[in-house]
Amino acid sequence: MNTKILALFFVLICLTSCERDKEITNPIIGTWHLTQRTGGLLGSQNYNPGDIIYTFDEENLVIQDNLLDKEYEYQYSIVIEEQTHSIFFSYQDINVSTNHLLFKLEIDDDIMTINSGVVRTLVDNELVPILLSDGSLISLEKEL
Repeated sequence: MNTKILALFFVLICLTSCERDKEITNPIIGTWHLTQRTGGLLGSQNYNPGDIIYTFDEENLVIQDNLLDKEYEYQYSIVIEEQTHSIFFSYQDINVSTNHLLFKLEIDDDIMTINSGVVRTLVDNELVPILLSDGSLISLEKEL
């Protein structure tokens, strides 16, 4: 009897652990539609779903600009600032090696914002603030 209860207990733990592992995913992965860009040199602009689409996988970002009929491919990375627990997002052209600028990224449910006015760079594995005279805020909505 005790062996059966112990076996049932281990099965329940395994099922619970497996289910929890499936729930932990990178929230940036998926397809996002640019909805708005504010600030910056271009001012503010609203976009319709499908105008500009950001598609993230585990390490790559593809931006499909259907307004200009162009596609851009980047590698991206995510860094969390220890002091503030803020998330910073960096991307670079797959064919070009440059220094990374990291932009503040926030995800709230199905809305993601990338703030190019709050910027960091990595120096000796430390996030260092950079002051920019002008930045923009882009808002994206996740495709469900």
